[in-house]
Amino acid sequence: MAKRNPQQTPAQTLAALLAQHPEVMGLTWSVDPSGVLHGSNPDDDGRTVSHLARIIGGTPLTTTTTNPIGDRLTLTALVTVWHGVHFDVWTTHETPVEVEDARPLGHLVPALTGGPR
Repeated sequence: MAKRNPQQTPAQTLAALLAQHPEVMGLTWSVDPSGVLHGSNPDDDGRTVSHLARIIGGTPLTTTTTNPIGDRLTLTALVTVWHGVHFDVWTTHETPVEVEDARPLGHLVPALTGGPR
């Protein structure tokens, strides 16, 4: 009896997923030798992973960090099992720096009414 390739079922499962949900695009897919499906996009804002989670289940986890040169990066990851296949999917994008309000809490700001006072 021939030994089954552990990548065959994950590849077939991915093909079925993409056929049923062609809107799940923008990810680069690979199957590692043990059969885990990896999907990634280093330029996605996390919406693709969130949409995929609604289809195959799981909870996307998001974390923000600063790299050594000072850029803020947001990573969104999904690790789940769908139809017996392990999925490990991530996207990342640069996070805009939040503008901090320099006024202290409770500081009153006069409203502009458009006319002289």
